[in-house]
Amino acid sequence: MLLGFSACGRNEPAGPATVAQASPTPQPPPSPELRAAISALLVQPEAGIGASSADVQALKTIYPEATQSPLWLGADLRPTKTAQEALALLNDAAAEGLDPEFYRAAPLTAQATTMTSGISATVAAAFDVSLTHSMMRYLRQFHRGRVDPRSIGFQVALPEDEHDYASIVREAATKGTLKEAIQSVMPPLVQYRALRAMLPKYRALALVDGTTLPRLPKSATKALKPGGTSTVLEILRTRLIAMGDLQETTPPPTNPLLYEGEIVEGVKRFQARHNFEPDGVIGKATWAALHVPLTHRLRQIELAMERMRWLPHLGERAFVAVNIPMFRLWAWDKVPESGVPDFDMGVIVGKALDTRTPVFLEEMTHLIFQPYWNVPKSIVHSEMLPILRRNLGYLESQDMEIVDGQGDDAKPVPATLANVERLASAELRLRQRPGPKNALGQVKFMFPNDENVYLHSTPAPVLFGRARRDFSHGCVRVEDPVKLAEWALSDQPEWTREKILAAMNGDPSVMVKLTRPIRVVLYYVTATVIPTDNTVHFAEDIYNQDPRLDEALRARVAPAPALPGPNATGVDVDKVGARVVPNPAPPDRQSRGAQILERHIGQANVDGFPSQVKAVSGHAVAVAIESVVGLGRTVSRDDLERAVRAGAPGDVVEKIEERGIDRMLVTRSEIAHQMIDGVQSLGFIGAGPEVLDR
Repeated sequence: MLLGFSACGRNEPAGPATVAQASPTPQPPPSPELRAAISALLVQPEAGIGASSADVQALKTIYPEATQSPLWLGADLRPTKTAQEALALLNDAAAEGLDPEFYRAAPLTAQATTMTSGISATVAAAFDVSLTHSMMRYLRQFHRGRVDPRSIGFQVALPEDEHDYASIVREAATKGTLKEAIQSVMPPLVQYRALRAMLPKYRALALVDGTTLPRLPKSATKALKPGGTSTVLEILRTRLIAMGDLQETTPPPTNPLLYEGEIVEGVKRFQARHNFEPDGVIGKATWAALHVPLTHRLRQIELAMERMRWLPHLGERAFVAVNIPMFRLWAWDKVPESGVPDFDMGVIVGKALDTRTPVFLEEMTHLIFQPYWNVPKSIVHSEMLPILRRNLGYLESQDMEIVDGQGDDAKPVPATLANVERLASAELRLRQRPGPKNALGQVKFMFPNDENVYLHSTPAPVLFGRARRDFSHGCVRVEDPVKLAEWALSDQPEWTREKILAAMNGDPSVMVKLTRPIRVVLYYVTATVIPTDNTVHFAEDIYNQDPRLDEALRARVAPAPALPGPNATGVDVDKVGARVVPNPAPPDRQSRGAQILERHIGQANVDGFPSQVKAVSGHAVAVAIESVVGLGRTVSRDDLERAVRAGAPGDVVEKIEERGIDRMLVTRSEIAHQMIDGVQSLGFIGAGPEVLDR
């Protein structure tokens, strides 16, 4: 949906405040031992930081052999202010729909607290090079995404990336310009920024979904119509308020069992946001949507943000965007700061079962009024040949003809069985003449592509009355072709509305070249923000694409092993048999748990749920720590690896999910971070089950 280019800067993350940037002071040359340690890491980085061959080459340009000075450590080997800002950024990766664990945010942050002048050169080098590597990966994936769309079936090549991430990281670290570096790689689309703004709200809602935010029963016995009665209206009202479909001030109904008034209007708004007919009737589909876990809605937003990274900077040019699962088209001459389009309309897309509309970017170059429909070979073989072999009269009844040759001037041949067989062998072609029966309607909008897909009108506009509209053979039918044609030809003043209508109803076919080519973006996201009212809309995943992307993201190569050396609690994770004994927390870390939660749910008051969010999350993490590690018992690095970083983390996830918290929200890296910090440093965490009753 509503893509657009963002002229604004990046919103500041909700994480811990960073110190104002200061001009870095020149550092003395590193010790020979530190230079040697950095050099050793670059010779065999897979042993220490797990860098790819491409990243190794980039790291070597960042740490040239002549100097090999650390980027993030001062002369006393303590992390610089810019290093602290970089760590805050990595820890806040979830605010961008990314995974802090993939950038080793927790172990790097823990390691930073131990960095002193007495640290070994090996540990200092590992920290510095690892932070550089993590920052390169973060900036690249923040800008371009983590998955190549072609690897999951989308025929979209990632746009050319001209960023030199090695140079960006080196300059940011040495000049203290991290904020400027982030600005330079910020995904440019307005829609990305809008989705990002929705993350804190849905992260907070997902944390309390099923606990302080009660869920509806899984299914209803019958449709609930306005004027009907139900025993779950109070739960429904609470959920509608939480999701923004009812005002927080909406009072309970006078009759708690009667479905009427404001609660019906709230359901209509919910239906509109989920691509249903807003009739207020809670049927099977609406009931199912109301019961979708909010962790799933959160993941839809994150997956949409990932797909936004695949799209190029659309610049100042006119463009059309079609969001396939939302059955909607938007158009801009030039994207305003708000992202509001010049107009939008409904579309019909390819059938989910067998003729899906592809995802791609192309240039609209011309229009054809009163077009022929040249029937694709796939449709000829799958649908037309069986009919024609039974009934040659079908051709005339549908204004169709078999022709010899290419182009509109191809000559028709007699409708005989012999010519049908020549059609089957691709010697001849099948087409439908312009007119009221033509499948393309009265105009088609051409953007040459390998898929032979285009926008066009339709002789069956009644289908636009349906909420779900995947009916085509792959092309995109538009609801208001006259409006789209007027807009496409707006800089060709001779093409007035009257002339367009005459061409659409005239004879013969007319091709009109556009003097300004228009970018056409066919894309696929199941969550999008409507800029006119700033509401998030969710669509059914009609082509089942979200699980494919989700699986690809979860199957990525895991980050390198934990850094060597002791962590913040004095537990050396490299030594088997280490004992978990939390140190007294410094005053500035007493509220570590609160800081983590606030970083992930945004502002202190998110839809009235802050205390519940903190209570539920705090209790779940406390239970996870006690059940898997246990204060005072002997554990090994393997215990931490198995409990926190494994693909099936066992009791941790079970304990969390028992309290309605999905692993996507309280991530394994976050649990690891809190384990490492120690229960006593988490402030409100560790109080026991009574914390739920706050």
